[in-house]
Amino acid sequence: MSKIMLTNPAFKDQLDKEFRYLQWLEETCRNILAAAPSAAMHVHRRKTRISFSLERATAPGSHMSTAEKGVSPSHSDAYFKTQYLKKSDPMLSEYIKAYCAKKTLSVVRKCLSQLKHHADQYDPELLNALFDQFKRDFGQLTPAAFSSKSLIIQRWESKTHKPNTRPVEDNYQFRTDRGEIVRSKNECIASNIVYRWQIPYKNEYPVTLADGREIFIDLKMLSPVNLKEYYLEIFGRMDDPKYAKKNFARINDLAEVGITLGHNLLVAFDYPGAPFDTAAFRKMLESTVMHP
Repeated sequence: MSKIMLTNPAFKDQLDKEFRYLQWLEETCRNILAAAPSAAMHVHRRKTRISFSLERATAPGSHMSTAEKGVSPSHSDAYFKTQYLKKSDPMLSEYIKAYCAKKTLSVVRKCLSQLKHHADQYDPELLNALFDQFKRDFGQLTPAAFSSKSLIIQRWESKTHKPNTRPVEDNYQFRTDRGEIVRSKNECIASNIVYRWQIPYKNEYPVTLADGREIFIDLKMLSPVNLKEYYLEIFGRMDDPKYAKKNFARINDLAEVGITLGHNLLVAFDYPGAPFDTAAFRKMLESTVMHP
């Protein structure tokens, strides 16, 4: 990595995004390990198959391990017993999650140190190589957080959702740069901006409210920085008291299912005298989705 690249504004911005992704991954690993089972899992790789085991410290003559008793074993009064895990074991996924978190945390800390002190030595392939190993070892059991960002984004984009079947009048049809038909000019403008910024998104995404009603949100987006999901609602006709009241209630309904202003819900407005502000929308994306 050359010094010229390090001083390039676009490249520096990419490093900043990478740094924030690593910080998110570090926090994710810590949270997983804080709730992880006490026994550590080991992976045994052989030519034709792979197996998993737990190593438990057990006191001689006792049916209960010292770890289960809450006593730290010493070499003099304990021995270690290997217990192989079956793939049908209901706890296997939890052990795999903890295993991946422990391995990843070590690599993440090394990557963060490189970015802080020697950015020219930063090697993103360290994490990709580890995630590739997880995929070979655990296949479909690999926790989502421990896949490469590109793979996570690919999976997110490939998932289909229930379409909004409410008919669209011809004079209210707008085609986005990506080829979708949307119901408003503002939704089309917002979709095009998100698309040009290479932010993964889905139009008219269904959300089930606490009372069982289903509504469709204008856009659902995935931050390419830390993979956090965001929702966007564009409210028009806010000069109409009945419409405004209905949509303020909608914001409260969304909050009941975890989609909240100031966290993962973005809103924009359009009404006579104050049209949809594309510059303000770009700034909102920049300070949230692109810099979470």
